[in-house]
Amino acid sequence: MSAIFCGDKNWQSFDAVRAINLSIPHTLIDYAYVWQVNRIFGSDNPKPDAARFQMNSHLLNIQYSGLSAAKLEAYGYWLEFTTPVSAKFSTATYGVRVSGDQVIAPKTKWLYTGEYAKQLDFANNPYVIDADYWLAELGLSYIFDGWVQNAGLKVSTEYLTGQGGGNTFQTPLGTNHAFQGFADRFLVTPGDGIADYFATLQIKFASETQLSVVYHQFHAEHGDYHYGDEVDLVIEHPLSEHLIAGFKWADYRADGNTLNQSRNLASGQAFDLSKFWLYLQFSL
Repeated sequence: MSAIFCGDKNWQSFDAVRAINLSIPHTLIDYAYVWQVNRIFGSDNPKPDAARFQMNSHLLNIQYSGLSAAKLEAYGYWLEFTTPVSAKFSTATYGVRVSGDQVIAPKTKWLYTGEYAKQLDFANNPYVIDADYWLAELGLSYIFDGWVQNAGLKVSTEYLTGQGGGNTFQTPLGTNHAFQGFADRFLVTPGDGIADYFATLQIKFASETQLSVVYHQFHAEHGDYHYGDEVDLVIEHPLSEHLIAGFKWADYRADGNTLNQSRNLASGQAFDLSKFWLYLQFSL
């Protein structure tokens, strides 16, 4: 999906060439050819392909913003991993996305997003892949005049399908920490896929402090059982024009049902996990 290019923790970077075309009105055409990904696990990591991915990949994204009510997007990502260890991630992904907002009353507007993608095996992938991705979001935003500047509430449903084995929708280059909970229980899509039902509350105060709270319910897309629930919290406050202080907290509570406990011990979804971060962010 749209965040397939980025990494987290340590910076993820790409050895690539990129071209952007803006010659068509309201249209952005973005193409990149990638031959190496420098991953987040460290340049000296001894595990195969952990330090970097060798690739022969083409990424194409087209966006149209000429409509007042929505932005349209279509993309194709042809990822070919050229080492045997990572060949299972070689996929062709085709998708469409629509997002926008609509003013419904003074200081009030709807927010909406819909996205669908199909992922197939590609190039040297030894597995047969035929997986789907769905996203539907609906939100409401309101501007206040007092100690709260604005607030938004959004409900979302996100599906990454799985068939109980290697035939799952994967995002191997994604900023996966930003999705399916900050506890990182789902950095790799489980074999049974994932259905993530979540609600997001965001508030910006007059002090410029920003608060975000997200509640997730995680279910297996295949097999119809519950992985667990998670609450995520982020608070950020600017200390100066260039410095932000932040606190982030994640609390994942695994479901004790038999299927979850028997199928997901190794991958971690069967265990509780809490994390927190304190950080300073400097920008010029």
